[in-house]
Parts: sequence; structure tokens; C-alpha cells
Amino acid sequence: MENEKCRSCLYYCTRTKTCDYILIVGESRKCSVKDCDKYVLNRSAQILSDYLAGKRSLPPTDKLMLELYERGHSDVEIGRVTGKGMLIVAHWRKKMGLPSQKEIAESCHED
Repeated sequence: MENEKCRSCLYYCTRTKTCDYILIVGESRKCSVKDCDKYVLNRSAQILSDYLAGKRSLPPTDKLMLELYERGHSDVEIGRVTGKGMLIVAHWRKKMGLPSQKEIAESCHED
């Protein structure tokens, strides 16, 4: 079910990797994942999108975590530098709609 669009959707559950539209809205999505017309960018992903477009700033810790992430650091490495736990970093990354470095590496090998 999962695709790049889903990961940044308000209705996406990172724990189950499924669309929770029916649980949140109370009715079926009535469209395939590929043709989804219910997509809503989640707030955290919108903040990141706005930051990347130069429309908003990020808190210093988020900015540092993003810089480390963009350099290819893992959640564990980002946690060591920022003093945050790996689970905190992973939660932040998922909220922002960012795949793990492992997921990026695996998708590169698939191509």
C-alpha cells in the first residue's frame, strides 16, 4: 500500500504503514492508493516543505537534525550528536515524512 505520497499524508499511520482515512473520517476512501484524491499533507511535512521552500524557519534542533539527515547520518548517529534518543529521532523523521537511511539505501538497490 505504501508509496512516497502516503508517507507524508495526514491519514498515514507510520506504525502500521496503512491508510487510516476510514478510522479518522468514518468512511471508505473509495479510491486506490495510486489514484488517491484524499491526500492531505500532514502538518509536520508541511512545515518541512515550507522550510525547504524558504517560507519558514525551523527550531535549531530540528534544523541540525535535518542537516545531519541530509548528510546521510542514521537515527542513532543523529541522536548522538543532538543528545536525543534514537526513538525520538526516528519519531521526528517519520513525522517529517522522511524515510530512514536504510529505506533510502534499499530503494537505490532496487533501481
